[in-house]
Formats: sequence, structure tokens, C-alpha cells
Amino acid sequence: MAMDSVQRLRLRWFLARGALGFTSALLETSYRIYLNHTKVIHYRAGRPVYSLSTPALYSKPSANLLARSLYRTIQNKNLPNMMSLAVNDACNARCEHCSFFEGVEDPTRTVLTTEQVSEVIRQGQELGVSVLNFVGGEPLLRQDLPELVRAVDKDLTTTVLFTNGSMLSDRASSLRKAGLDSVYVSIDSADPIRHDHFRGTPGLFDRAVAEFGRVDGLVNNAATNVYFGPMLGIEDGAWDKIFEVNVKGYFHCIRSFAARVKGPGSVVNIASIVGMRAAPLQGVYGMTKAAVISMTKSLAMELGSGGIRVNAIAPGLVETRFAQVLVDDESTREHFVGRTFLGRHAQPDEIAGAAIYLLSDASSYTTGHTIVIDGGMTAT
Repeated sequence: MAMDSVQRLRLRWFLARGALGFTSALLETSYRIYLNHTKVIHYRAGRPVYSLSTPALYSKPSANLLARSLYRTIQNKNLPNMMSLAVNDACNARCEHCSFFEGVEDPTRTVLTTEQVSEVIRQGQELGVSVLNFVGGEPLLRQDLPELVRAVDKDLTTTVLFTNGSMLSDRASSLRKAGLDSVYVSIDSADPIRHDHFRGTPGLFDRAVAEFGRVDGLVNNAATNVYFGPMLGIEDGAWDKIFEVNVKGYFHCIRSFAARVKGPGSVVNIASIVGMRAAPLQGVYGMTKAAVISMTKSLAMELGSGGIRVNAIAPGLVETRFAQVLVDDESTREHFVGRTFLGRHAQPDEIAGAAIYLLSDASSYTTGHTIVIDGGMTAT
């Protein structure tokens, strides 16, 4: 008996000494493999969340996810981690891209009752589900949705609502009390008119964002590059796609942000050093990033009187999923790395610090500028 106590103490001492470093390495490796990133997207009840497809770190559902993942591996059984549960087949929007009504809607079919859906939830949790997505149709049209959320054992599973946001302001309070963890509002365009036209529902954009209240900062980080080659060889479709995302997308997001921000605000546009110099085989992409830098300066001038600051960050080569093909290609990687003073490419965390600075009050007198983070590549 005494020997058992000694062994337990020895184990606890070992865990106390080694847990911190090991846990950090485990998390870094696990999320990089599972999600291909290690970025915290928000905090839920004080705990970091890396993806809507995973529970909050150190929550009870995250323990369930880890335990079930080990079980699946050891037993070689393909059991679900996530379940998307369509709680109804009704929707109040007619989206151009949605095949739901043509492929699913059946007026003669009976929707499951509260008890039946609760039983489906129970069975899913028995199989090991640690993330439960409530989807539809439009799930907010289902009146008993709070009761369905309460049917979930929160020690095992985190809950996420996928919605077009049209009824969110009316139902958010009851869902929050029921224990709903996260809400995912789908938005097709930062341009309200275009979004509502696409959804076939006037006023939907304003209703969707109304519940989120105050907004202080915006980071424009979305980008695409569907063409790699000489500029004159690009097709019109590829040209339009790159400019649609990289320039118009940024602009519409800023316009929407400016219309909703109350008091001081900050916009951070992610540009690139290829927008500041010749960009072999990335010329069109470089043009869009040059446009972003120009947009940053002009909007900083236009929005400054309203207390909105607009700045940009121009990274060099960063090891992200977007740039993975460049990082993996030895000749391309060396083209960038060989011209840096530090002799390497960057990691995402080395860019994030600049964004945090530009969003914070520490940069309250900084606007209209582009911070270059390239290991010294453009300094010569």
C-alpha cells in the first residue's frame, strides 16, 4: 500500500515537471496535423478555440475528443468525432448556391419530434461525437431548438449553430441560456446588396450582423492566386477571380466595417512584398497586393477624421497552407530565403504580432502605413 502511494507521488511529480513542455509540444503538433494551423480563432468561456470543428482546449468535450481519438486508433474503428444534425427542412431564404430545396425538401415527410431528435443526439454522443452542429434548412425556424441544445450532454460535446442569421437577434438569448457554445453565421458577400440578392432575401445582411453589436477592428486576410506564370498568359476568368477576392473583397469588408464601427476603429490589410517590387510568375497577384497598399493609403486619408485607422502588413514568404507550394519548391523557396538577411522564411506567429500592434491602442497614431516583415529581403 505504501509502495502504491510512493508510485502515485512519483507519477504526480513527473507530471508536474514535464507536463507543461510536453503539453505545449503535443498541442502544437496535434493542431498543425489536424487543422494545418495553430491559430486561436476565439475564446469560449476563457478557453482557446482553434476551429469550429474542435472543442475548446481543456474543456470536458476536448477530453472526450482526445480519449475517443485514442480509442479509434487503438481499436481501428472509424467512429465519428463530429455530427451535423439537420433539425428541420424549412428555410426562409432562397440562396443561389444552395441545392437544398431541389435535392432534399419533401413536403410529405414528417420532421422528427423533440424526443426523436434528442434520441439521435444521445446515440451520437454514445458513438463519441464531441462536436455537434445544428444545421437545417434554417435551424432557427425550429421553435424547440433551445430544448434540443439542452438535450446535449455538455461534458461530452460542444454545440455549434449554423444559421443565415435572420432570426439570431430574436433567439440568441434563449439559446445562450440553453448552453449553445458557438454560432456560425454564413455570409456570401461583404456587400449587403449583393449578399441579399444572392440569398433572395432583402434585409438579410443587416439582420444577420445586428446581434454581434460593437465592432472595433478588421483584419483583411483572405487571398487567392489561381494563376502562376507570365502575366500575359493569364485568362480573363483567373484575372477576375484574383481581383474579386484580393481587392474587391477587402474593399467591401472595409466599407461594411466603416458603416458599423462606433468610435475609433482599426483596419489591417494583409498585403505582400510582391506588391512592392517585380514578382516573377506572380505578376497578377502582385498587382492586387499593390492595389491593397494603395487602397490602404487612400482609405486612411478618407476615414481618419472618423477615428478609423487603416494600415497594411507586407510579409515575405510565410509558411502557411496558402504558400505551401512555394515553401515546398526548393528553387522558389531559395529565391526568397537567399535574399533575406536572416536566411529563412517566416512563421505565421511572426506576422501576427504586427497585426496585434496595429489593432491595439499602442498604434493609435499610426495610419496609412505598410509594415514590411520579410527578414530584410526588401532592405537592399
